[in-house]
Amino acid sequence: MKKEGLAITIILFVILGSVLNLRYLKSLIHELDAQTNEAVSEAEEENWTTSEALASDVMMQWMKMDKYTHVFIRHGEIDAVTDAFCSLLGAIKSRDTSDIFMAQLTLHSRLNELVEMERVTPGSIL
Repeated sequence: MKKEGLAITIILFVILGSVLNLRYLKSLIHELDAQTNEAVSEAEEENWTTSEALASDVMMQWMKMDKYTHVFIRHGEIDAVTDAFCSLLGAIKSRDTSDIFMAQLTLHSRLNELVEMERVTPGSIL
């Protein structure tokens, strides 16, 4: 009976950890997405210096999260988000509004894919 109790306790801790991780990830993604939208809004108004600074700041925030991301997120997903940030920053630096919007959509999609991948399901727990 002790083994079953221990197994149930471990499963409950895994479920709790997964739920807490998902909540934390959602808040991070929401923050990054909001800051990215702000950078794109500045680009729409042709405030290129401000837009570039905001985009650089949000990318640095993403890079500083590497201790968390390299433990909890698949490396391929990390690379895809990092590439999307680089594309957005490059588009802002080149002042190409069509590229900026495409890069923003790609980044938004990649960030939301992270949340989808970490969604708590029976398969992700067991």
